[in-house]
Amino acid sequence: MVGGPCLIKDSHTFIDSFDDPRGLISKYFEINKDFIKNIITKCESKFDSKKIVQLGLTFKPESDDLRDSQSIELNKSLIKEGYEVKTYDPFINSEEELSKIMEFSNNILISTHHKIFDSYDFTDKKVVIVGDK
Repeated sequence: MVGGPCLIKDSHTFIDSFDDPRGLISKYFEINKDFIKNIITKCESKFDSKKIVQLGLTFKPESDDLRDSQSIELNKSLIKEGYEVKTYDPFINSEEELSKIMEFSNNILISTHHKIFDSYDFTDKKVVIVGDK
């Protein structure tokens, strides 16, 4: 991510202050756009259906801040691609308990890695973690 999504304005200001004839700095913004496409490709190859549970929506772990959250953008893109998505984030008002939501699908996408997810048993689940290789 270019400076992290929370610093998107600063990133644009930074880029505008440089003479960048090769366009190298602005390439980082293109990488950010491709990031979501790459996660969806990873989901397509690992998951056995288009029903998934997305864990974590905030822009960073252990936060309740949704501003400029790439996890929200990822969620929108998944839905556009035909995925049926149930979401859970312990820092956002959740109507259902995690255990109930996990019954929805064996396909788990951890898009913001909150510490609480480390204590959950993902045995017999197919898991994609954003940021893992």
